[in-house]
Amino acid sequence: MRSYCTHLSSLIVLCSLAFMGLQAQETSISPYSRYGIGDLDQGNFVGNFGMGGTGVGIVDGLHINPLNPASLSFLGFPTFEVGTTGDYGTISSSDQSVTRKNFRLNHFAVGFPMDKGKMGAAFGLTPYSTIGHSGSTETYLPDLDITQVSEFTGNGGLNRLFLDVARSFVVKSDSSKYSQHSSVSVGGEFNYLFGSLSTQRNSIFPANNGYMNTRVDKATTLNDVSFGISTMARHYLNKKENDDDKKFTVLNVGAVLDIGGNLSGRKTQDVYTYSQNVSEVVTFKDSVNSFNNLKGFITLPTTISVGASVDFFFLPENAKNLHKMTVALDYKTADWSALTEDFGSEKDFLQMGKLATVHAGVSYQPDANLRTGSRVSSFSIATYRLGYHTGNTHLLIANQAITETGMSFGLSLPVLAGGLNRTNTQLDLGVEYMTRGSVENGLLEETFWKFMVGFSFHPYARFDKWFQRRKYD
Repeated sequence: MRSYCTHLSSLIVLCSLAFMGLQAQETSISPYSRYGIGDLDQGNFVGNFGMGGTGVGIVDGLHINPLNPASLSFLGFPTFEVGTTGDYGTISSSDQSVTRKNFRLNHFAVGFPMDKGKMGAAFGLTPYSTIGHSGSTETYLPDLDITQVSEFTGNGGLNRLFLDVARSFVVKSDSSKYSQHSSVSVGGEFNYLFGSLSTQRNSIFPANNGYMNTRVDKATTLNDVSFGISTMARHYLNKKENDDDKKFTVLNVGAVLDIGGNLSGRKTQDVYTYSQNVSEVVTFKDSVNSFNNLKGFITLPTTISVGASVDFFFLPENAKNLHKMTVALDYKTADWSALTEDFGSEKDFLQMGKLATVHAGVSYQPDANLRTGSRVSSFSIATYRLGYHTGNTHLLIANQAITETGMSFGLSLPVLAGGLNRTNTQLDLGVEYMTRGSVENGLLEETFWKFMVGFSFHPYARFDKWFQRRKYD
C-alpha cells in the first residue's frame, strides 16, 4: 500500500508542476490568437500529432488517445505520458515579415486499464486554447494630419483538466485462442476548463501634438465544467484462424460529441490616458471607463468528430515478426459563429466562423508482436507515422475564412530495447510544417514548423516499475 501512495504522491507533484508550467508561459506565436478565446489547441498527443491529428477512430494499446475517450477500454497497460511542444515560424503581411518562436509544456496524462481489460480511464492536463501575440498597425488620420499607431499584445489561454472513462462490450464472441472479438466501447469525458485571457491595446499619437494616448487593459478569467460522450466500434474484417495465417485486418470506427456549454467568468478593464515624451517616459493622466470583476459567461459551441481506421496485420515473405500498418481518416466540425458572450455591454469575442477540418494519417510498425526475450533494435520495433490535415479554422476575418494546412511526421522509439529486457517505454517525436491564412485582403500568412517531444512510460519489463506493487514495505 505504501508503494501505491508513493506513486500517487509523485503523480500529484508532477501534475502540479505541469499546471504551473502551463499557466506561466507564453503559449502561442500567432497574431490570429487575438480573436475569440485564442488559438484552439487540437488536443493532440505526440502519436496523434504525427498522424495529422487523427485519433477518433484509432485503437492504440500503448498510448492514451485524447481524441476519443472510448478508446481507453483498449488500453493494454498503465501509462504515464508527458509532452512538450515548440513553434518556429514566419508571419508575413503584404509588405513585411517577422520570425517568432516559443516552447512550452503540452500535456500531462495518466491512463490505466480496469476490470480485466474491459474498462479504461485517464486523467491529465492539456491546453484548450492559447493566446500569445504582439504587433502594431499605423493609421493616417487626414482630418488631424497625423498618423496614429495602434499597439496590441495578448497572453494566456484556457487549460483543460480532464477525466475520461470507457467501457467495452463484446458484440460477437470469438471462440478461438486468438480472442478476436467484435466489440463496441462507450466513453465519457469530464472537463474542467480554466484560465485567463489578457490583452492590452495602446493608441499612440505623435509627441507634442496635443492629443492624449490611450491604453486599454482587459483581463477575463473563465472556469467551468464541460462534458462529452464518445463511442468506438472494432470489427475484424478477416481473422487469424490458425498459426499459419499470415495476415488479418481490423476496422475501427469512432465518434465524439463534445458538448460546449457555458463558461462562467469575470472581466476586469482599465482604460486610461497617458503622455509619452521623446525619451519614452510615460506619464499617466486619467482613468476612464474602468470596471472590476464584472460577472458574465461565454457559451462554447458543440464539436462533432468522426473517424475511422483500418489496421493491417501481415507477415512479409522471409520476415519473422508480424508487421502492422494503420490508415486513418477523421473529420471535425464546430460552428464557432454561434459563440455567444454575456458580460453586459462588453463584447469582445467576435470574428468567429465554422470550423471544418479533415485529417488523414498512416502508421507502420515493422514488429507488432510486442514480445520479450529476444535481442532487437529500437528502430526495428519503432512506430513510424505520416499525416496531413486541411480545412477551415474557427476564424472568419473580414468575411474570409482562415484556412490551415499541415503535413507531419512522427516516430515512437522504444528505449532500453537493445537486449533481452524489452520495454514498452517510448520516446515519442513529431514534426509538422503548417501554413495558415493568406496575405490577401490585408490579412496575414503564417508558415511555421511545429515540434512535439514526449515520453510514454509503461509497466512491462523489469525496467518499467511505475505501478508495480512491492512485495515488502
